[in-house]
Amino acid sequence: MMPRSKQPNEHDHFSDTDQSVEHMDERSSSAAAEDDPFLLADNSSAAGSGGGLEVTDEGRLSPADFSADDLALARDLHHLFPLEQEQLPPDFIQTLTTQSRAWAAPDGLAKRVNAQVFQRLQLSSHRLFRSAPSAPAEGPRGVMFLRRAPQRIALGTLLAVALLSLVTVAPSFAQGLRMLLGYTGVQMVPQYPQTTIVAPGQMQNLTPWAVQHVVPFTVSWLGPTPASYQFLGLVLHIGQPWADGPVVELQYAHGNPQTGFGPLIVREFRPKAKATVLQVVAQGAAHQAQIGNQQAIYIDGQWVQKHMAIVWEYGTRSELIYQSGGVIFWITADQRDGIGEAVLEDLARNLSPLYLGQMRRMLPEPVQPIDAQVASALSSASLGEVIALIPAGTSPETGAAVFIAEGSPLEDDV
Repeated sequence: MMPRSKQPNEHDHFSDTDQSVEHMDERSSSAAAEDDPFLLADNSSAAGSGGGLEVTDEGRLSPADFSADDLALARDLHHLFPLEQEQLPPDFIQTLTTQSRAWAAPDGLAKRVNAQVFQRLQLSSHRLFRSAPSAPAEGPRGVMFLRRAPQRIALGTLLAVALLSLVTVAPSFAQGLRMLLGYTGVQMVPQYPQTTIVAPGQMQNLTPWAVQHVVPFTVSWLGPTPASYQFLGLVLHIGQPWADGPVVELQYAHGNPQTGFGPLIVREFRPKAKATVLQVVAQGAAHQAQIGNQQAIYIDGQWVQKHMAIVWEYGTRSELIYQSGGVIFWITADQRDGIGEAVLEDLARNLSPLYLGQMRRMLPEPVQPIDAQVASALSSASLGEVIALIPAGTSPETGAAVFIAEGSPLEDDV
């Protein structure tokens, strides 16, 4: 006997309910046969009776599009992990705080989805996936081919990281490791660098008249007796790779050699062919200073050798660096003689031109240097200094420097 649901009714066709059941069975069988996890859901399965109902005891309602299965699942999850009681699922916070990640779509997903959509809409899809001609080398502007997207994204990310590193490192290098004043300044390093040692050279006497002809700028000095010092003489250092012409060094001895710790030295030179010459100091040993309206840099300490290691020692030598009228000035003394930053700034303000012309009869004799000499290297008073030379044509902010040591640091094993 045929079941009632299969018997024709008075209108000579099966009931609507029976037809719906048959259609659902056909779709279920078709989906199982295809075994396609990306099969589009039918509209009839999306509708449900789980919307607007209570999910929690506090009266929280489910969304309007919830089905009965969605409602049951939401109630089970709330029963296991009631959030209002701070009973959280495992890795709940990590899941919420983890950045979203883009996953690549499985192969053929787009074709399967489009085929199913066209099949449901009863449209022809035989022209949708025709064999396309080989893609040109480059597409229209603003178009990125899907097959090349991973490579282009990786390359773009690499370039972005490199550019970001350059943008962030270069300013910090210029501001944190190098302080520049025109073509001079300081370079701060964490430790004593690998250097090229320059040995002291032989000296020879030179008349002041000859000094005037070999120095390409006006020499300045502090007078015969500045502060507690006395002028000794003038030395020209010939052949320095960073100077256009000789480096002029004016030497002042402490008034009391038995109690004084060191001399007062004024060095003046013109930078060579726009090359940058820097004093190499320890990190944190230099800061900005001021000489009237002129910017300057003050250095606290010097390199010394202690227990077979070269370290930076604060509270010893003091140095003031600045550039004026195209001439670089390095003024050094010893803090233990009472010559600190303020005294060096005052001495720099009192520099005046030094007369190096011929002596004339019947006129008052001007004050001249007691002695003038020529030397290839800097004097013994500057042993232990390290100079960083950045060649012309190289960026003073980021360019590589050559480190030149003027002798060996003084030994201090105390």
